[in-house]
Amino acid sequence: MNIVKKLICCILLLSATNICRAFEMPENDEPAEPKPAYQHAARKRIIKLNLTSLIFFAAEDLSLHKALENNTAVQFGLFHRYTSNSNAYANEFAITPEFRFYLDEYNAVPTGFYIAPFLRYIYSAGASKMQFYDLNKTEIKKEITEIKYGGGISVGYQYTNIYGYSFDSFASFGRFGGSHTDNYSDLNYKSNWDLDFQPALYYGISIGYAF
Repeated sequence: MNIVKKLICCILLLSATNICRAFEMPENDEPAEPKPAYQHAARKRIIKLNLTSLIFFAAEDLSLHKALENNTAVQFGLFHRYTSNSNAYANEFAITPEFRFYLDEYNAVPTGFYIAPFLRYIYSAGASKMQFYDLNKTEIKKEITEIKYGGGISVGYQYTNIYGYSFDSFASFGRFGGSHTDNYSDLNYKSNWDLDFQPALYYGISIGYAF
């Protein structure tokens, strides 16, 4: 979580700096005019942090958004979550590429409602200790591996102000399936089965900065 904490600190620092600039008054005491949006035409990329994943799942969920032509954009997301206790641990990774179609014409910086088909690959691995209460109190280790993949569509609204700060609210619906494996190495036994494709619904809020 150190990387996420550093990123949050950078975003808050940049926010404070630009808020101060926004309230600065020129020497003639006339209100400073905001910069027009076309001055930010070079800001084609946005790096974002998913607050929903961070707050509710203690997960690192970052994405990089790049504007294209004709009100379109691409985005690549990277998700990671690690949990553990005295008897078990779980490690989860996910990658999500998506292609966005913005319904509103935007000027330089992507803003407005959008529809985005996406793909997602999820890899989960973990282990837990199991104890059999026989005469020897035998303890064995169970290793779990799960792979899911699928896709769907997202709808949402993204707003980016003239200072480059971005807000993205979205809902995603998709179907995911894959495979699951249980490995009992102490018993030299392994079992695996396929996971049927099941529907899944996600909702999230992200903040970011355009550059």
